[in-house]
Amino acid sequence: MLALPGRGRSGIRRAPCVWPERLTLDIDGRQARFVQVVTVYGAPTAVSLPGETGSWPVEVRNQRGQQLAITAIGSPAASGGAAASGGAAEDHASRRTLIPRVWLSAGQHVLSGQITFSHPPQLVRVPPQTGLLSITANGQTVQPVLDANQRVWLKERRSASAPEAVSNTLTTLIRRRIDDTIPRRITTHFELNVAGLPREVNLPAALLAGTVPQRAHQ
Repeated sequence: MLALPGRGRSGIRRAPCVWPERLTLDIDGRQARFVQVVTVYGAPTAVSLPGETGSWPVEVRNQRGQQLAITAIGSPAASGGAAASGGAAEDHASRRTLIPRVWLSAGQHVLSGQITFSHPPQLVRVPPQTGLLSITANGQTVQPVLDANQRVWLKERRSASAPEAVSNTLTTLIRRRIDDTIPRRITTHFELNVAGLPREVNLPAALLAGTVPQRAHQ
């Protein structure tokens, strides 16, 4: 049941409510276009968009053709350079993954935009609690199955009980360079040789005890 905001008997205004009705995402190679229908009840609030750091949405417009300013959860407004170029928005303080959002007033909104990937994507992040989700990738309909991070895999992953047609292998080579500065700086280089099905992997010993990550790049 959707609880709509309003004023209770005490006169205190409840928090705004967002209903992400549906999202249509059409991916073709390294380009994607999306249409997102969302309804906001109550005060203006932030609404999540599809995409994340490394696959930032651009040219986001409402049904009246007005271009909307994109901000990022957990940081000030995303830099204009990143948004305009389709590059990765980045939180320079913690280098964490950022999630795009726009501020919307009460009412129903139809948003459209596009995403440019650096290479053909294997997964894409979608806003949480989306009611209806329709995704096509290179002309093929994708059965939307979300992982714990609100990402949809665009290629089917076999279940653990299914017979493996290919062998999943991973070879990792780790190199570290330690600069004896104040504070001490450690640069870690991972060289991965991956074969088999698309999947998530955990990098072993990515951080040493007592260290704080500063930057990650591919």
